[in-house]
Parts: sequence; C-alpha cells; structure tokens
Amino acid sequence: MILYFTGTGNSEYAAKKLAAALGEKTMPLMERIRHNDTSPLESETPWIVCTPTYAWQLPHIVRDHLRRTLLRGSKEIYFVMTCGGEIGEAGKYAAGLCAEKYLTFRGCARVIMPENYIVMFDVPDEAKARGIVAAADPMLDRLAELIRERKPFPQPKVSAADKLKSGVVNKAFYPLLVHAKQFTVNEKCTDCGLCVSACRSGCIAPSPEQVQRDISPADSDGDTIWIGCEKSTRKNTVVRTCVSAYSWEALAYLALNKKIVLDLTPCGECENDVCAEHLRAVLTRLVEFFGQPLFEARFTLAYELDDAPFHVKEYSRREMMEQVTSGSKKGTKQLLRMLPGLRSEDESSQDFRLLLHQYTKQLKAVSETPLRYGYHLPNFTQKCFACGRCEKSCRSGAIKFEDLPDGQTRAVITPWKCSECGVCVAACSNGGLDGLKLRQLTSLGPVSVYKCTKTLCKECGKPIAPNCADGICSVCRIKLRTKKRQEEAVARAKERQAEREAKKAAEAAAKELAAELQPSQPAQSAAAPEAGAAPAPTESTC
Repeated sequence: MILYFTGTGNSEYAAKKLAAALGEKTMPLMERIRHNDTSPLESETPWIVCTPTYAWQLPHIVRDHLRRTLLRGSKEIYFVMTCGGEIGEAGKYAAGLCAEKYLTFRGCARVIMPENYIVMFDVPDEAKARGIVAAADPMLDRLAELIRERKPFPQPKVSAADKLKSGVVNKAFYPLLVHAKQFTVNEKCTDCGLCVSACRSGCIAPSPEQVQRDISPADSDGDTIWIGCEKSTRKNTVVRTCVSAYSWEALAYLALNKKIVLDLTPCGECENDVCAEHLRAVLTRLVEFFGQPLFEARFTLAYELDDAPFHVKEYSRREMMEQVTSGSKKGTKQLLRMLPGLRSEDESSQDFRLLLHQYTKQLKAVSETPLRYGYHLPNFTQKCFACGRCEKSCRSGAIKFEDLPDGQTRAVITPWKCSECGVCVAACSNGGLDGLKLRQLTSLGPVSVYKCTKTLCKECGKPIAPNCADGICSVCRIKLRTKKRQEEAVARAKERQAEREAKKAAEAAAKELAAELQPSQPAQSAAAPEAGAAPAPTESTC
C-alpha cells in the first residue's frame, strides 16, 4: 500500500506513478490527519510512503501521524520524498521512526519535482515544470523496479552540511518559518475566489465585495444562470477562473432563486486535479443540502455544448422597455449600494451561509417543497468533558462553552460561523468529537448541542475527565509525582547525610578512645609478665 501526503500535487503524482507501475492501492493521509484517524492499516506488500520534504526531513505532521498509526501485515517500508533540491539526512530520521515502530527500513529515495515553497523559493514556469516532471518519471520507474524486486534503495553519502540541515536547521525551521506572514496579496490578484473555496480550514474569508459579486446574478433577468470558466466557448452568464471558485453556499443561494447550468465542458481537458476534486466535493455538498430530486430540478451539469444550450429570448418592444427600466432600477440600486457610506456594516459583513439561511426561511414559508436544510456541525459524544481544546482551535469562533446556573456546562455553536473545516475534530484527543454531523436547523443563531457536568481538577481547577480516580489532571499528576520524588530524594539525602555524620562521629569517638588508651599500653605490657610469672622454685635440703 502507498501512503501519500501532498500539498500541491508533487507527492500525489509520485504515489500514483508508483501505484500504476506496481499495481498497488493508494491512500491519502491528509483526510486521516484532518480527522485524527489513527485506525490500523494493513498491507501484505511493502509499505511505501510518499511525502514532500520539509526542511530536509519528513513533515512533522506525517511523522507524528505514522507514529500513532499501527501498520499491520508487511514489516518492510520504503520512503519516497519529493523535493526541489535536496533531502539532507532525512533517511536517518526515517530509519529512527521505523525502529520505533519495529519496521524494516528499506531506504529513502529523493525525487526532484517542481519547487512549490513560494515563501523562500521561486516557482518555475509551466514549461520548466513539465520538463522537471518528465525527468522524474525514469527515476520513479527505477524505484518501482527496486520495490518490485524487494531490494533496498541505494543510500547516498551524507555530508556534514546535510547533517546540519536535517538537524539544527530543521529544529529552527518550524518556529521561525512555518507561518503565514509572507503570504500576501498584491495587485496581481484577480479576486477569483479559488483560495477561499479551496481552504477548508476557514483561514481565508471572502471579502464583502466577493459575497456581493457571487450572489448578484440572483437579481439578473431570466430564469437561468449559466456559470462557466474562462476556457469555455459557451456564452455564459457568469465567467470565473474555475467553476469550483464558487462556494457551495453561493451556488445554493443562486439555485434557490434561479435554475443553474454549470458548464463543465472544459473540465474534461483540465489538468488541475485539485480543482476537479474540490468541484466534486461542492456538488456532493449541494446534493446533501437539496436532496437528489430537488438538485436535479435546479441544477444542470453540461458536459457537452449540446447540453442545456444558451437560448437568446426575443423580446417585444414593450418587454424590451420593461427590461431596460428594470435593469436601470437594479443598476441604480447596485450603484447606491457600492457608494461609500450608504452600505451598512451589517450588510457588508454578511456571510454566504447567513444569506442562504435568510432566503431559505422565506422560501420554506411559501413553498410546499421540503428542503433538506442542514449543516455539518461537530458531533459531540459522552466522552467530552468540556476541556475547551476545540474552542481554542476554532479560528472562526464558532464553538463556545458556557457555564449554566445548575452547575452544568453546555457547548454552543454558531452555525453560520462554522466553515465545516474539521479542525476541532482533529484537535480533540479524548474522542469527545466524532466527526461532523448533518443537522436540520431552523435558525443560524447560537445552538446548544451538548451538555455535561464539568469535573474540575483538585489542584489547578481545569476540566478533567470524570473517570479520573485521583481527581487531578495529568499535568498536576506529573507535578505531584515529580514533587513526591523530589521530597523522597531530599529525605533520602538527609538520611544519608545523617548516616554519614553518625559514622564520622563514631570514627572520631573511636580515635579519641584509641588515643587515650595508647600511653598506658607499655606499662600494662611490662607489668603483665611480673604478674603472670610463676615463683621461682627453692632448693630444699634435708
């Protein structure tokens, strides 16, 4: 099995190339990492890990995930690392990871791919990038042959510079360079909205101008809106850099007002797999929202030019004047809305989801067609003890924990702020959040989704799991254990000190006694023979 982690597609390309040559299955790690899925994996063939190179090592997010994931079956593992230049001594650290998991390290190979770390390096143009990818294909074929024959990858010589890069430089890389300070927008931005739609963590928010622009076709004339990309030859009503640049909330809002025709004719020849994957996710989300029958009634997916042809309606003179009058009124209203100082702050801060909700409520009041009106929100389980980690990880502030007067704590979610990114699920380490659940809502205001009785630590007062026997958190438990060990060490040190002092005192007393007894020793020795001598025999006479 081939496990791959990719940011821009380089490692995914290498993984799929190896999979085609070896007939292996591929598994993307990003979804598992995002949802904190560490369930065991099993493979009878050697494991192959394809990842980019982050600061001349495995990405820490990949390393930590593999460390927590049980790999069953085969004990052999290969590493294929894509990079723009060097991988340093990455093989040494990959081998260390294998030793921790009792796996047989079969080598770490470098595959040169187009540079994509725009913060520090320049990205090559399209022609040069294609040449780099074409040059990488023979290398991938050789690696596939080695894996097929179960031979280890040849390991290159490691220089002192490689050791320095993978060691000291890597440790300084993450705190110093892993941030978004150098990701800025300049005058070259076309405001296409692809970055907003592609970012599922909600780090990039659409501007008020983009919101107004995306929903403005709802006020246009006609019953149908044609949406296509710049490569389309169809005369579409709305033209974007990519159809996937539209968020599902904006498309749903338009579909509730008009019928939508998505011109997907150029998608068959498009080489951007990321956009295609995102477009499939958007369409899936729309089907979940509307339901299959209503989706088919409101949306038309045009894969050929003959599908949903663009009809030009002929108007009479009276109809033409009505259209001109209506268009001028709408244009004047739009101009007034765009003038500074005439647009309220509430209107400029509106979100796609909030606009969609407002219109859906109006439509449901006058329509007999039921809508599957719902949003994916975090699904809390009984394991949640209101630690607040998900609240801290939510960038949009959609999750809040509130203490109730009865002593309970409830989790409150503001649905229109939630971007369904799943960061809160990944941040929960206790299993308190079990993925995202589709909820039927009548209001996008704060919704209480979970209640629990908070158990506080006896030492620090922070929330802890109710099944803790000692009633303290892990941090305090470690502190108390450390403090107890320190106290025991101090007590043992005092006992040893007392023993040493007692021993010294005994030795000193023995020396003093010996010194006192030493002068009388000769006299006692001289007197001893006299006292012990027998009387001399006397001569008797008769």
